[in-house]
Amino acid sequence: MNKRNKILLGAIFIVALGLLYGGISFLKGHNIFSTNHTYYVRYTDVTGLSNSSPIYVNGVRVGIVNDICYNYRHPGDIVVRIGINKQLPIPRGSRALLVSELLGSVSVKLELASDNGNYFAPGDTLMGYTHSGIRSEISRLMPQVTRLMPRVDSILVALNRVVHDPAVVQTLHHTEALTADAQTTLAELSTTMRRLSTLADTYQGVGEKLDTLAGKINTLTADERLNALLTNLDATVHNLNNLTDGLSSGEGTAGKLLSDPILYDRVNTVCTEATALIDDIRKNPSRYIRLFGRSKE
Repeated sequence: MNKRNKILLGAIFIVALGLLYGGISFLKGHNIFSTNHTYYVRYTDVTGLSNSSPIYVNGVRVGIVNDICYNYRHPGDIVVRIGINKQLPIPRGSRALLVSELLGSVSVKLELASDNGNYFAPGDTLMGYTHSGIRSEISRLMPQVTRLMPRVDSILVALNRVVHDPAVVQTLHHTEALTADAQTTLAELSTTMRRLSTLADTYQGVGEKLDTLAGKINTLTADERLNALLTNLDATVHNLNNLTDGLSSGEGTAGKLLSDPILYDRVNTVCTEATALIDDIRKNPSRYIRLFGRSKE
């Protein structure tokens, strides 16, 4: 192998190492084409935090966690090396908040202080705090939840008994039947209301006709001819009353005929004899014909 091939092989090996390093950095979330300013943050507990964990400012990703080291000189002190976009100035007084999410992921939330013209320089150490987060709240509430579990179990057992109680099932069936009856009643009531509405319209028409009739009656009442007719009718009724009183008291020929029993008997006798004469004429017409014939001679 000549010297040229050795140089080419070495260059290829170096390029491959660079590509391998770049790929590993990319998988870790490092941007090899951008230069970030490096800062340090001190914590006492970084449970869940790992290399390549994101760093956010108001929900926007501005950096990444580069390394986590335990400070053996100061036990309990953990130093986290972070890379922040160089375009973001960090005012002094800002702090890096470690936030635990519900699903177990941990991120760093950078809370910037007000811009006072005094900024951290690359390589400075920021103040670090740990936020309890939802996981801590759940851990705090777990003892209360554990104490409530037996009560919840008892409630579920009682609810199961109530649901499977035949009386409850029967009551539900009755309720369903009552609901159906109520719907039927409402339908019938709706039909009745429509009929009443139609009847009210009819009565309204009848009322209008009655009003018209009353108007006509009032018109007739105001007519002088009707008043004269009523006056004549009153006089006729008065005369009839007098005639009836006269017949009842026996005044005049008709009154005497109605009230005198002797006259009534005589009239009755005359009628009887006339009837007998007519019957005899009908039975023996020749007798009366000869009689009438002789009288002519």
